[in-house]
Amino acid sequence: MELSVRDISLNLLRWLFGAVFLFSGLTKAVDPVGTSVFVEKYLTTYGLDALMEFALPIALALATVELTLGIAVIINVFHRLTLRISLLFVALFTIITLLSATVLPIGDCGCFGDAVKLSPWATFWKNIGLLVVVVVLLRCDHRKYTTSLTQIVLCLVGVLFALGLNLYALRHQPLVDFLPYKVGTDLRTEVAEERAKAAENIKLVFMDKTTGEERLFTSTDSDCWLDANLEYIDVRQEAVPDAKFADFAIYDAEGNDVSSELLEQEGRSAWLCVSSLDVMDKEYERGIKSLMKQYPAHAIKVLTSTDTVGEMFGLECYTVDAMTLRSMMRSTIGVIIINSGLVELKADIRDI
Repeated sequence: MELSVRDISLNLLRWLFGAVFLFSGLTKAVDPVGTSVFVEKYLTTYGLDALMEFALPIALALATVELTLGIAVIINVFHRLTLRISLLFVALFTIITLLSATVLPIGDCGCFGDAVKLSPWATFWKNIGLLVVVVVLLRCDHRKYTTSLTQIVLCLVGVLFALGLNLYALRHQPLVDFLPYKVGTDLRTEVAEERAKAAENIKLVFMDKTTGEERLFTSTDSDCWLDANLEYIDVRQEAVPDAKFADFAIYDAEGNDVSSELLEQEGRSAWLCVSSLDVMDKEYERGIKSLMKQYPAHAIKVLTSTDTVGEMFGLECYTVDAMTLRSMMRSTIGVIIINSGLVELKADIRDI
């Protein structure tokens, strides 16, 4: 049966709409902990802290629903019902992103996880585009569709696939790491380069005594200190565009930033990342003991946002900001193998 230009156009719109949902669901499913971080941000912004314990289940549900809807739209399962559900879904998040872009600013929306960064306004207009597409499909596509058993089975497989991706990432590590601390990253070089750029962005603020105007100088300028017509006012740190390691800092027991020192160490060292001890059981303890057999105690650095962890393991303990630690390691207790500043391996401690 030959398709008309109109039919082809409607099919392309449907596939495009489904592909966006499919991609959005996949980026969330491969990193459910990362998705839960965005959910927590929304809950905090909207004053729903009482629901914080449900952030991870909400993240799992979002990924599964989006991925399944994407598959259902593409293969045309229960055509009009699926489109109506999609319309409600998009309409809800259009309202949320409009609020996030105006009265309740939230920054990166997280609609594509950490894979693609979008501002609330960009997300809002993306959702407006999806709304237009789904309304066009509902209003203009009046062809009769039947749903076969094969299509239903494919949808169910999609649900199982989404749940499988989520559960794998929760038990091990995300299948795809979109964060700055992924395997293969030369942290020594990248952190040093970013900090050098940050140093260049430190501006000395002077006031011209004659005109009263502010003048900016770099931290390496010396003439500004010798000019009697200039009066020092302040120092200003200008943000480095697209900074990935702005919050990366590791502190020793005395509160000194030793991140550069640790990155400069030659050879392999194991960073044992501990964000909570609530999950500690025999399986976790086995993993830690296995790590301690593979590496001497001086080569294992415990990075934690909690207290007294180092004393419990009898290992050297360092403090890291909680959000930075979650960016470095998605597992509650995991290990990062650093080889002369290079991220060589990331794993849940139970896999060691």
